[in-house]
Amino acid sequence: MAANLQVGDVLAQRYTIEAILGRGGMGAVYKASDSDSKRCWAIKEMNDGFDDSEERQEALDSFKTEFEILCDLEHPSLPRMYQSFEENGRQYIVMDLVEGKTVEELIRSSPQGRLPLGQVLDIAVQLADVLDYLHKHNPPIIFRDLKPGNIMVTSAGTVKLIDFGIARFFTKGKNVDTRVLGTPGYAAPEQYGRGQSDPRTDIYALGASLHHCLTGKNPEDKMFSFQAPSELVPSLPKELDEVILKCCRLKPEERWNSVKDFEQALFKAVPASLVSPDSAYAKAFAINLFRTGSITSEPISSKFDSSKTSSPNFEKKSSELVVRTTTSATKQVPTPATPQAKVSSVTKVIEEKLPTDPFASSYLDFGSHYISEGAQKTKIWLQGEVDGHLEVSEDWLSCKPEYVKGSNVAVEIFVDPSKVGRPGQYSAQVRLGKASMLVSFTLSEKKLGCLDWATILCLTLLACVPYLGFVAPIILLVMCFLYEKELRPRILTFFVISLVISAVSMYSFELLCQFISWLWQEIEPTLSNSNNF
Repeated sequence: MAANLQVGDVLAQRYTIEAILGRGGMGAVYKASDSDSKRCWAIKEMNDGFDDSEERQEALDSFKTEFEILCDLEHPSLPRMYQSFEENGRQYIVMDLVEGKTVEELIRSSPQGRLPLGQVLDIAVQLADVLDYLHKHNPPIIFRDLKPGNIMVTSAGTVKLIDFGIARFFTKGKNVDTRVLGTPGYAAPEQYGRGQSDPRTDIYALGASLHHCLTGKNPEDKMFSFQAPSELVPSLPKELDEVILKCCRLKPEERWNSVKDFEQALFKAVPASLVSPDSAYAKAFAINLFRTGSITSEPISSKFDSSKTSSPNFEKKSSELVVRTTTSATKQVPTPATPQAKVSSVTKVIEEKLPTDPFASSYLDFGSHYISEGAQKTKIWLQGEVDGHLEVSEDWLSCKPEYVKGSNVAVEIFVDPSKVGRPGQYSAQVRLGKASMLVSFTLSEKKLGCLDWATILCLTLLACVPYLGFVAPIILLVMCFLYEKELRPRILTFFVISLVISAVSMYSFELLCQFISWLWQEIEPTLSNSNNF
């Protein structure tokens, strides 16, 4: 579409067009100076070149919706609406001028075709913050078109959401969306008429956008299919894979329940030590620590080493951990004089004792386990006076006792790998009232080693030897009982294969022997007659 206005044109007798910022099928955006306020604005113009009256009305409704939604919102990552008017039969919106580059432009201009981890994390926490703000609005606002092209990053690194043209208020009880809206690759399946878009729709687009930023792979090329980021970019932490991939699950109920859940998982997966202390991610990470009460005077390490839970000193060490965490939470954290002081600016609010959280740590990781290992357990001590029932969010997680009352109560936490389906990272919550602790573990897939495969291959080849080949399936059958049950199906498969091969080889050998015997009987008289001559 060609821009309707040119540089120098004046709108509403006050807005002078200074530049054409962009144009598309739905309209154009201009930079304009305001003679009344003496500042510059962005003016969005709706395209009026519709042949179909229904299409025009649909575009007009979308245009007005953007103004109606944004004019009541106030957030650092949202442009403010100033005015809406009509002139010469065209609709205009005057809004904050956001100067910077879209994430799409940043990806395209990057030499690697993707963005560095630190920059993506900065973008992620700011997007999580603004989406959380929108989703907590009454009624919730669903953006529905989150993508790199609609995310602007200013020169100061601030993220701004642009283009609210297809955003809408969430209507409880509505089963499906009436129109297919969104950008292919970033739009969730429910936006294709399969269900109603809700906050989890934006979570899908958030995951797809961050996946694109981290890997450089445009999700439009292979819709609804996302490979683990660390497989495409080995330098990325593997812990980040599940955080991103869970956003992009096809079923909404399998995604993160909220943007806050996503953000918490992100903080658990990627420590702030991997990024600059001045970054938005490091600041958000620090604020989250203070909000959850997980403050220590030592470097934060929320993960438990499950290999040490069998140590006789483990319970003593855990008890000391509770004391250390509680003590440090009552101290006022000094503000360093170094450049890293920016992250700790949030600590100024901690001048009195923090409310006691019954959980010493907001995160408990059992590490990696196999199904054959059975249920795993560890012991924690609840802080302060407690009285209530411990609730768990998944059936593979359990607690003893379930009801706790008293001071510094000991609780055993159990995870049962046999109750989950396939290998992967699993997390659930233990809740006591409003307080909660995230518990996670990784179910690893038991694999055969190189020596195991070499043995199986040799036995399979041995099965080809007549008679002697029957030794191979016998050895493989013994191996089935000696190895862990996760590996038995694979070994059993080769047992059947070797059994068939040995039977076929023996039968073939017997046929060959019979053929040679028959052939000898046929040619022996001839040979005897020739000898007589």
